[in-house]
Amino acid sequence: MKVIIGLCASLIASASAESFKETLSKSTRLSKGHGEDVVTQTDGAWTEETPMKMKRKQLSFAALEGKLYAVGGDNASYLTPNAQIFDPMTKHWSLGPSLKNSRSCFGLAALGAKLYAVGGWNEKERMVNMEVLDPKANGWVAGPSLHTGRSAFGLAAFQGKLWAVGGWGAVLSNLSSVEVFDPAVNKWVAGPAMLTGRSDHSVAVVGSKLYALGGMDDDATILASMEFFDSATKRWTDAPPMKMGRFQLGFAALGDKLYAVGGAGGYGSPLKVVEIFDTVKNSWVAGPSLPKAARSFGFAALGGRLHAVGGMVGNDDAVKTMEGFGNGTALIVV
Repeated sequence: MKVIIGLCASLIASASAESFKETLSKSTRLSKGHGEDVVTQTDGAWTEETPMKMKRKQLSFAALEGKLYAVGGDNASYLTPNAQIFDPMTKHWSLGPSLKNSRSCFGLAALGAKLYAVGGWNEKERMVNMEVLDPKANGWVAGPSLHTGRSAFGLAAFQGKLWAVGGWGAVLSNLSSVEVFDPAVNKWVAGPAMLTGRSDHSVAVVGSKLYALGGMDDDATILASMEFFDSATKRWTDAPPMKMGRFQLGFAALGDKLYAVGGAGGYGSPLKVVEIFDTVKNSWVAGPSLPKAARSFGFAALGGRLHAVGGMVGNDDAVKTMEGFGNGTALIVV
């Protein structure tokens, strides 16, 4: 029996309360990472930023041309197509063009001068469709569809293309499959599959490597593992795991370091924990904790600063707050 505790999986298999608790207990035990004792990052702290105009969780968040776009998600009452745009210069939110299709747990990434919203969950099915926003045009337009419907997956711009990585599939299983969109030919093709099927994970890029981190597998194990695809070797390779397994976490790069922020651990509890992976030293250290435990939030880097917006804080609350970390330059781990 599989028990899915990731919200973006949108399914909890029927089970007795005792067996559900037993499976979650297993997930908690297996969620622990490995490795040497951590070194603490002591430079910097999270600071409160201007909140969004609408509370939401399971949203997507991305940077495009110096601004941050918070799009879609669940406002705790219904799925919303709403988009809001944050200008870090004025520290002001404005309304952006709404999606044509409401969705949560989808991928959002900038490629070139356009923003792409891909896949997700519409309360009926794992979606295949893609919408494209050119800020200079008027609204979102339909783009080529994925071959496989997926939600709770990772989406990243990598080597001039969009990579849709893993996720929760239409056949109710965690995917290892990858699809790659080439804007030059305007179509999706199959990419190299990950080593591990996972959903509710996160992806980020440093140089020639695309990293996939955390999430959950088909056994409801909360993953601490990380793997990366190297454009030079054309294959996925295991990387050092986090110290703590988690899903629905934030993950982004500042310089040559990757920041794994918050998320959910055993029993789906939100976390404050932050870990930083040094891609040069190939090791993790502990970073400054979030002010409040959070999961299912939007997370993006812009101008040497990390931003965490919305999500669930505490039990099942969708919030509109935003926290920032960094001073405009990549932080140094000491």
